Amino acid sequence: MRTKLPFPLSSVQLTLSLAFYLLQVTTDQYILSQVSILLSQWTPCDNETQVNSYWVSRAFHHADEYRQQHAEQEEPATGKRWKLLWWCCLIRGRMLALGLRNPHRLQNSTDVPALPSEEDFGLESSYPSYVEVEQKRILMSTFIALCKLSNIMEAVAVFQRSVSFRQKWNGNIDRLKLLDVLQVIGFERQLSAWREDFDAVTREVVDSDVHRSIIVPVYSLRILSE
Repeated sequence: MRTKLPFPLSSVQLTLSLAFYLLQVTTDQYILSQVSILLSQWTPCDNETQVNSYWVSRAFHHADEYRQQHAEQEEPATGKRWKLLWWCCLIRGRMLALGLRNPHRLQNSTDVPALPSEEDFGLESSYPSYVEVEQKRILMSTFIALCKLSNIMEAVAVFQRSVSFRQKWNGNIDRLKLLDVLQVIGFERQLSAWREDFDAVTREVVDSDVHRSIIVPVYSLRILSE
């Protein structure tokens, strides 16, 4: 018999993650950055100051600490963990900046490493621990596609910030310049090209019978890009 929890599961996850972080169960900067990303998924409906953007900042802080300590020590077998972690932070920060219309929260673009590749996953790309090799490749391709999509999201957020500032400064709230319109058209073309590339990579997933844990990220990313 299944027992219903008297509170949302997200509240349990938040409490456990927060306790893990505040009690300093570990000093591993990699893990602390991951926990911070998890904590950025929730915002309590109260006066708490430690909300989404705060935890993204903490995630970047711990990722930077990890990079300084381990980036030069990482071996091909383990992959570039700091790079993958940094992109996770970037993606989360960009989604918040665009979703909450808070573009000034974007991370400095000079801190963006090159797009990740399958080689950055190390031996995990060829000898995955929890899924089949083909499934792992689909998940890696989906993550890399999300990184590419986040680049477009960042450009859109920066554009929105620039246009909003100019309109308020000039007092022309409803007017867009021709260059602005062309920029919007450019974004639409970038998104169309991204969708074509993503569909080409993940078409085999849609046409085959794969595990639910593999198909969910693919469809979620499709929905996000709409």
